[in-house]
Amino acid sequence: MMISIIIPIYNCEKNISTMLDCVHNQTYKDYEVIMIDDGSTDKTPDICDSYAYRYNNFKVIHQENQGVSAARNNGMKVALGEFITFLDADDEIPNDFLLELIKAQELTNADLIITDVVVVAGNKEVRRFTYENKTINQTESLNLLFTRKYMNSGPCAKLFRKEALQSVSFPQLKTYEDILFVKDAIINTKIISVTNATEYRYIQRENSAMHNNFAVPSLDIVIATTELADFIKKHKELDDECLYTTLSHLYQYVILIKGNKNKEAIIFKKRAKRVFRKNLLEIIKCSAFPWKEKVLFSFVAL
Repeated sequence: MMISIIIPIYNCEKNISTMLDCVHNQTYKDYEVIMIDDGSTDKTPDICDSYAYRYNNFKVIHQENQGVSAARNNGMKVALGEFITFLDADDEIPNDFLLELIKAQELTNADLIITDVVVVAGNKEVRRFTYENKTINQTESLNLLFTRKYMNSGPCAKLFRKEALQSVSFPQLKTYEDILFVKDAIINTKIISVTNATEYRYIQRENSAMHNNFAVPSLDIVIATTELADFIKKHKELDDECLYTTLSHLYQYVILIKGNKNKEAIIFKKRAKRVFRKNLLEIIKCSAFPWKEKVLFSFVAL
């Protein structure tokens, strides 16, 4: 079964070769690599071209800068594999990554296979998202996704059956687009398998998008949180902790910019307050919120 590996790339000249070499060294060889150069202005395009020249299964698409969502969506449009996996340009995977995902798929005939994510900072493991080897249903999978304890919320460390992604795309957001995509993908799957036989290594860097979001929160966070909260409220079968985690994450951003008086921060806080006010009744009824936090969110929503 061929796997299409989609890698959005932007100005990664220092790190992209590491990831591309990780892919080339995979023990499972039935794959294609789709490198989406998203308007890079450094030497990244030349590096991508060199890999496409050397290896027949490495392909590169050069496009004007459109953002990571558009890059991944464009990659899916040309993917030929029966399965799709996403990698980020500055991360790493072990040589058995694809092989172990395929093993898990063949064992269960799953539409979605999820594996471990290891967060690495300064060559040290600082966090691991892992879960027991088992087949899970949609509800359990969504609980894992929304509570963010055992499953990373991004599209990496996952193998998707391409058929399950026919009606799914990444929304045009600067952040939180990943969890919205994974949510929609899960809804379209029937069999979901978890394996901890391999891992995806997320390399944490100070100039990463995640790091920068804490300094300058995007309103996309509010937009995505609203969509997630609305979805969770409609699906009563989900754990109460899903709503708690979703709204608490938004509140963490509010706390980080509490004393910030610039226009963007003020707008963000006002929009976040609307979300808390909209969901206040659900917050009060939700068993996952400690009573002290129910009081806190009640004041914040005023």
